[in-house]
Formats: sequence, structure tokens, C-alpha cells
Amino acid sequence: MDNAFGNNSHLVVVNFPENNTTMKYILDNAFVNNNNLTNIINLPKSIVHIGNSAFMNCSNINFSALPESLTYIGASGFYGCYSLAVDRLPQNMTQLLPQVFYNCQKVTINHFGNSTNGPVAALDNCVTHIGSDAFSSWSTTAVKPTEIYLHNTIVYMGGQCFNNY
Repeated sequence: MDNAFGNNSHLVVVNFPENNTTMKYILDNAFVNNNNLTNIINLPKSIVHIGNSAFMNCSNINFSALPESLTYIGASGFYGCYSLAVDRLPQNMTQLLPQVFYNCQKVTINHFGNSTNGPVAALDNCVTHIGSDAFSSWSTTAVKPTEIYLHNTIVYMGGQCFNNY
């Protein structure tokens, strides 16, 4: 599905077949620049790979869960998805490539409660790489954690990966 539905201003809903277990990949630019796309129904639980810029600038897309099978999201995979409200990353996600959630104003990372200072977030201990600008440029109105726990499994953190977070 490389650039399969890219730049389609009329696309509003994508409905995958229920209980789809054969689809593994959403390729590069599959839904890029679909500002009217608001809903992905039945995102297959078998997805392991979301390509570079796959949902880039789908500013109105809204789904709250990524499949647990997902191990890879390409660079800028959800760049500019202002309405995306994912609240946790799949446990098998080891790399967060550059700008993967850049300017995604409602994404939180594995929020697991509050401290006396405010919300607390953590990356699962399987994450080893955080690319440049991975979580950068969120709005000032987004719910932002006051504490972020990073595990000793992280071997690389790119520049500005939490800039304006």
C-alpha cells in the first residue's frame, strides 16, 4: 500500500475487514496528507510495520490504540496528526524513529498515573532508540507529563527528541 491513498481529500473513513489477520504492512505514504481522514476502523491487529510518513499530516485522524503486534513505525509515521490520541506504545516497539509523533498534540506515552508534580509517563523497557524530534513540538495545551521514566535499555537519544514536550 505504498502511497495507496495519499493526497486524497475525499477520504474520511478507512474500514479494514474485521478480524483481518493477514495484513502485516502499511507502507510509506499510504495515507499521507489526508486532512479529512478522521477514523480508521478495525486497524488490523496483525500489523507489524507502519512505513515512513504513512499517516503524515492526517491531522484529523483519531484512534486510541496501536496494535500490540506493531514493532516498527517509520520516520514521520504520524507526523502532524494533531487529533491522534494514542496513550501507550506496543510492548514490542524497540525504535522510535525521527519525528514519529512530531506535532501530535494528544499523544501520551504510557501514562501510568500521577505524582505530586503531575502526570507521569514511561517508555517500556524494550525501547532502545529514540530518534530526533520523536515527540517534539506538541502544543502548549496538550497534557504533558511532569516526569518521564527512561529505562537503562535506551542506547540512543536523538537531538530534541522531547523538545517542547
